[in-house]
Amino acid sequence: MNNIFTYGILGLLLFQTAHSQNPTLTPVTDTIHYYYNKEFFKRGTQPGNFAYFKLAASTSSNVTHIGSRFENNDTSLRISGLEALMCRNNISSQIKVNVRLYLCKVNNGNINFPGDCLDSVTVEVSGLPNLRPLGADFKDGKTYLMNGDYAVMARNISSFSGDTVRIARTTSKTFTAFPNVGWQEKYSDGYGLVRQKGNLRSTANFTATGFGNMTDYEFCVAPRVTYNMYIGQEMPEDVVNKVPICTFQQLKFKAQTSYQVTHRMYNLNEFYKKWNLYQPLGGVNGGWSSDSTVMWEFEPEWGDKMSKMHLPYGGGNKEITFYTDHAEPYPFTANSFKVKYRPMGRCTNNIGNVEFAESFTLIVMYCEGDTVGISNPSLNALSVFPNPSDHLNISGLNASTYEVSIFNVQGIRVKALTLKDTQSAIETHDLKAGMYWIQVKDPQTAKVKTLKWIKS
Repeated sequence: MNNIFTYGILGLLLFQTAHSQNPTLTPVTDTIHYYYNKEFFKRGTQPGNFAYFKLAASTSSNVTHIGSRFENNDTSLRISGLEALMCRNNISSQIKVNVRLYLCKVNNGNINFPGDCLDSVTVEVSGLPNLRPLGADFKDGKTYLMNGDYAVMARNISSFSGDTVRIARTTSKTFTAFPNVGWQEKYSDGYGLVRQKGNLRSTANFTATGFGNMTDYEFCVAPRVTYNMYIGQEMPEDVVNKVPICTFQQLKFKAQTSYQVTHRMYNLNEFYKKWNLYQPLGGVNGGWSSDSTVMWEFEPEWGDKMSKMHLPYGGGNKEITFYTDHAEPYPFTANSFKVKYRPMGRCTNNIGNVEFAESFTLIVMYCEGDTVGISNPSLNALSVFPNPSDHLNISGLNASTYEVSIFNVQGIRVKALTLKDTQSAIETHDLKAGMYWIQVKDPQTAKVKTLKWIKS
């Protein structure tokens, strides 16, 4: 097996997987700039051109907190800090404005203040009014293990009424918010959150001064996270053991990947599947589609192009079904399982990608009784007897000529010969003890029978 990696993730230990039956857990560190990326990729614009909401000091506004919700169904996800894409408003009376970012649990879509807020960080917003990611880690290196969805909320804690902070937002709409005729704005989850007059509201269809009519703003806040990534696959036992497989056989392969690998909020590749971006996606590495999160490639059996099979958006049941086709006197070795992970924080933190590739072998042979009805009376009586034995003797031969190939368990042909007339004994003194597959072909009908032989 070959494992190929390209990486640059902070604190990432790369995984080593054999047949992927027991994927190895690997800690990943990232900043989940999901909402930032939705605007960045959709509009093709720089942060300085983002739309924003002017968050006034809490003492002078009915809107005290704004933020966004994040999905989570993983028990290993820990949050160590918070960020927001923000800047000081150019008319603020103070050179420095303090904003507090809160980490909150989300219970049935709601946040109870302050009980559901686990911790907070205070960020000093100063300088020119250019939107940029500002944040901090929790005090004393604390981290919080999350169970279920969570949210990041921002509050302007200045005591001066004129101090206003700009926080970047998306310009998206949901199905219910009447997007324009071209439907180019309909890329909202409806996960923006606003606390107004002490009540938490979703920005979906929220009407208030400064928000507009039926808005679906989502705010560019982000958690700093670590979680356990694992990547592997479940393969059919015959593939793992490199046992010959009949033609036209159904094989099921299943990805064993962690929650984040196939989730739009954590893997940019899955994000690309969900949202229609401002420019088409091109091929990567000679044809590996850049929006393919999980993919299998199978060696062409008739000289055609590689057969590529992908998981659907969100991963589905993480399983694909492949049907063998053509048999050859050699194993098909150019098969691979590939996973591509692109961190959500790569646009702000310059974090690299992770690519995982694992090769595997398929040994495909014609078998008597294949679903296409392959059978031949002249081959029906063939058998290896005795078996196991220290010598190879094929019984049931008639007065004909047969082409015989012997394969080891790795699918490598170790001997090839022609049997004439009723010759049955085959010289095998040069073969080591172990299991072999004997392929007997009738050249007149092109029919083949495969026999199992154990050399003692």
